[in-house]
Amino acid sequence: MWRFKFDGTKILYVNLEIRKTEKGLRIQIQTEEKAAVLIKDNGKERILLPINETVSENTYYYENSSGLSKTEEGYVGFYHGNPDEVQVLN
Repeated sequence: MWRFKFDGTKILYVNLEIRKTEKGLRIQIQTEEKAAVLIKDNGKERILLPINETVSENTYYYENSSGLSKTEEGYVGFYHGNPDEVQVLN
């Protein structure tokens, strides 16, 4: 799913791709900007943050193994489960 956003000077793009793998859902985000992923599963919310950018004051549950890894084109992460909704936050 592609989404475009105008920041006042240029158009920024975000693409979310989700695939089932042996490790669970593979969540890939293509973007030029920072992003996080909101996952809603059975009435609970989890936010996957970029692994290198987390802070200790985070109010959401976070595990290093469940964060988003930076790639050349954006971020990639995995989620074990069958969520009701996956949404990009940026």
